[in-house]
Amino acid sequence: QDCLDESSLAPEVRPRFKALSKDELAVQTLISDLRHCQPDQDLITSLHSQARQKIVSLRDRTKELERLSVEQDTEKDRQLVLQHATQHQAQQDSLQQSLRQASLECQKLLEDHQRTELLQAAETGARAEVTDRAAAESASRVTDSLLHLRQTMSSVVTRDQDILGVLDSSSKVIQNVDGDLRGMGSLVAQSKHLVTKYGRRQITDCILITLAFLVFCATVLYIVMKRVF
Repeated sequence: QDCLDESSLAPEVRPRFKALSKDELAVQTLISDLRHCQPDQDLITSLHSQARQKIVSLRDRTKELERLSVEQDTEKDRQLVLQHATQHQAQQDSLQQSLRQASLECQKLLEDHQRTELLQAAETGARAEVTDRAAAESASRVTDSLLHLRQTMSSVVTRDQDILGVLDSSSKVIQNVDGDLRGMGSLVAQSKHLVTKYGRRQITDCILITLAFLVFCATVLYIVMKRVF
């Protein structure tokens, strides 16, 4: 993205590119933290929620870039803004995929950790001769926790699929906007040609009218002088 020439863009547009890149980097950091965090459900849920909210915010601001492209003064600037929006959208697609993969890895790690804790609790309970009721309650809590985590991750995966569908629709909208802008550029060029041609014809008409008026005045003056003298 840095190789694109942004010097001709409006001052209020350029900072948006840098802000998007900065927040995309922040999402990458959150995903990295998620991959290397301890098997703690609350921590995993918090990191995933922060990353997902930032991606949603990035999506909205990228759509705002698409809207701003239509307001640019030149076709070159419009194309440049659209190109930035497309690149950021591709980066956000990659972040969305990485977040989903990291969430699935954390889910498996947490399940393995809780399964190990369950086995250790069972062994400790057997050595300490805990009651069957306490062991059953411990197993039930772990099972409920696993079910809750699986349901949470399932809803996250479903939500991610919906977001990908929206992204596909946004990509089609960008392509349609690009086609409309090209058509508008052609229409503006034709209109400019017609206006130029009309202006030249108007100048020619003014010259002819002036010459006709001068001939008329000369004729009248000639007739008057003939009658007087």
